Amino acid sequence: MRRRTFPLASARRAAACAGSALALALLAGCGLMGAPAAKSANSAPPAQQPTPSAAPSPAHTASAPACPAVPARFSCAMRLRIAAVERYLRHRPGMIGIVLRDRSTGAVWRNRYAGSQIYMASTSKLAMAVTLLLQDQAGVIHLSSADRAVMYQMLHVSSDNAADDLWFKYGASFYTSFFPRIGLTGAVYLPQAGVTGPYWGR
Repeated sequence: MRRRTFPLASARRAAACAGSALALALLAGCGLMGAPAAKSANSAPPAQQPTPSAAPSPAHTASAPACPAVPARFSCAMRLRIAAVERYLRHRPGMIGIVLRDRSTGAVWRNRYAGSQIYMASTSKLAMAVTLLLQDQAGVIHLSSADRAVMYQMLHVSSDNAADDLWFKYGASFYTSFFPRIGLTGAVYLPQAGVTGPYWGR
């Protein structure tokens, strides 16, 4: 394919014309507007035209959105945000569960998928790390520098092999008995070929 070239002057003019079409100076410079007619020495100045009154801006005329009636116990501003989130999620693929708790009023909102069970996948690694750190802090175990290096790999690059090493080193029950204390009350572990007992999974 032959490559077309343009003279430098044309390229500069094209670049100038690529600016905002709303800027009158650029429009005139690109030749899109005719040059102003020369003023005659005897021509009278144009008659002063009355200035029309400024139209009210849409910001002043638009009414505020109506406050949704639900969910109750949330402020109007928060209810509007919840409605916006629901509109956004309506067009997103998959299932996204949300639970919103107002620590001041105790109000709780759950969307339609809040109770749906989905695969934890690599989020299990975060639960494992929390368990290890809390149990180390409580003196139940002692994390060595090697353990912490493996945990770093598990989180930093989401290494499955690192997660396996930590899972089997401390045992499945070490994690599964602690998980409910950090909120994983409904976790279910599916059978895995070649693995006895619960397994964090992949």
